[in-house]
Amino acid sequence: MRPISLLSCIAKTAERLALSRLTWKLGTLHPRLFTYLQGRGAHQCLASFLGELRNGRGNAVFLDLEKAFELANPEAILAALTRKGIRGRLLSWIRDFLSDRAACVSFQGQLSPSYPHINGTPQGSVLSPFLFNILIDNLLSIDFGRSVTLFSYADDLTLVLSSRATHNQAMTALTLLQNRCRDLGLKINLEKTKYMQFGMRPPECPLFLGGHQLDRVHRHKPLLPVATTLHRTVERPPHPRPGRDWVRSLINITHTLGLAPTLREGPDSLHPEYSPLPPWQSSPITFILPNSHCPRASIPALLHQDSLRRISSLQTPDTAVYYTDGSVTQEGLAGSAFVTEGLVENWRLPTGASTYETELVAILCALRHAYELHKHRIVVHTDSLSSLYGLQSRHFRDNANLLSSIHAVADSINQYGGEILLHWLPGHVGTLGNELAFAAARAATTLPHPTFPLLASLSRIKFLTNKAINDHILNNHITLAADGSISASWLPRATAYEPLDIPPRTPNSLERHIHRLRLGFPTFSQITRVDPEPCMHCHHSDESPLIHYILDCPATASLRATISPVLIPRTSRSHTAAEIIRLLPSSALLQLVSSYPPPLLNLHSPANSPHLCTLSALTSFINTLIPSSSPALTHSIP
Repeated sequence: MRPISLLSCIAKTAERLALSRLTWKLGTLHPRLFTYLQGRGAHQCLASFLGELRNGRGNAVFLDLEKAFELANPEAILAALTRKGIRGRLLSWIRDFLSDRAACVSFQGQLSPSYPHINGTPQGSVLSPFLFNILIDNLLSIDFGRSVTLFSYADDLTLVLSSRATHNQAMTALTLLQNRCRDLGLKINLEKTKYMQFGMRPPECPLFLGGHQLDRVHRHKPLLPVATTLHRTVERPPHPRPGRDWVRSLINITHTLGLAPTLREGPDSLHPEYSPLPPWQSSPITFILPNSHCPRASIPALLHQDSLRRISSLQTPDTAVYYTDGSVTQEGLAGSAFVTEGLVENWRLPTGASTYETELVAILCALRHAYELHKHRIVVHTDSLSSLYGLQSRHFRDNANLLSSIHAVADSINQYGGEILLHWLPGHVGTLGNELAFAAARAATTLPHPTFPLLASLSRIKFLTNKAINDHILNNHITLAADGSISASWLPRATAYEPLDIPPRTPNSLERHIHRLRLGFPTFSQITRVDPEPCMHCHHSDESPLIHYILDCPATASLRATISPVLIPRTSRSHTAAEIIRLLPSSALLQLVSSYPPPLLNLHSPANSPHLCTLSALTSFINTLIPSSSPALTHSIP
């Protein structure tokens, strides 16, 4: 049982104030510490772990710290803080926070006697996880030498030994780790400590820790449920092919999808001249956001009048006024621009840049221009509310280079006494400066090459990855259609590769019927080439039940009459049926399938025996889904 400390609101407020000062003073902790920190989590930990297992080969020792929060030594925490530069009243406050603590238990209205807490940090305090991280940061700073790396996720430690690590290196690393844990008041649970191997033969000599021989396991659910998944992910097959490890496969995928040039631009790191502000210091940028008198949802005329009023109130004779905007086309071409008195500047951004990035680039370029001219009062009008919210945040999870660059320029302007106001302006309501900036940003998308370099942000990598995958799937689909696939030929004519707007809360059965019409799957009788089943509405038998349902069935005649014959091609019955499905709106399709369901892919039709669904029939069905160039499946019926 791990009791949670019930602390007073005043104590929690004081702890949060101390935490903000500690995080600012100490900065970023060790990069292999993946818990209780913003922007780090399990997926970063797993990615780093897999990256350390080069070529999928190595050993991993999973260590468990026994009662880590309860046994943490306060003196070790204070010593670690002192080594990191914490002095004076802040250090004294932390000492008082950890010293002379006592607690009692409340059970059914009765209080137990108070007991002193000599070691540990109080669970339930916002400050305790950070102080625990200080101890783990001390563990991660151990110099194990090459080929040995330590990872931490809360109180679970993983010591990764690469394929080059010798047995002596492994034993030395384990001894160093155990000695440091003892100095910090931490204790390793030897019974729960195990090691696993990835893509390597079993070691000739076992591993020992504190005289205890460690068990070698393939899976160990009580320790780490994800360990088995990791083992299967990086484990090589019995007869591995050279160069087919997961790292090389990932590299090949990036080249296939065309992502290699984007990834070569480098990580989205902070600007070198950016320094975070202390939590108690206000930003040098003043943000003017929508107010309750004229919110964003107001009608355009009111927004236009309110924007003109606010623009005139901000403008003085010595004010440098900038209008900024960004634009992204459907093809992913991006541009940014700003407009100021007598000057229009625009830039083409790399393909795949988001609208958010284009707006930030426009603001950045406007501030750089004002800094070069040594302007003292700068007003930047932007219609991007998300950009202003992103600049207000002190933690950058994406587009870190752009956001920190804007803050670095703002700090430079602030140093010579400049004043910066970022004003939200409603877009496309007739404000002249905003319309000129939008036109300039749209014109920038027509430039032949990017003129503003961008580091690869996470949003742009996701966009380019999704686009490349969609293009790859579309090309494969076009190839299948050219090879004569009936379903592949039906899909582009029935859907034009566009999604359908199905009303929310539509029953799943009706959604399946609509997708059945849009995908055009053959029925069971067509797959197995048996006698077709009669239509469930007019009882007519046809070799193509779906085409009959769309073109000939009297039950659907009223819907066919709603489409002009001029719009329907007459190249073939299949093409005509598919075009009718494409021209019908979602409401008409919903009405059609709710009144008269289409023929379904039914393996257990009442007109046939259930035993008709044999291995032969299923194999024929699978072969219809395989391209004609691929070898067909064979089967043997006993």
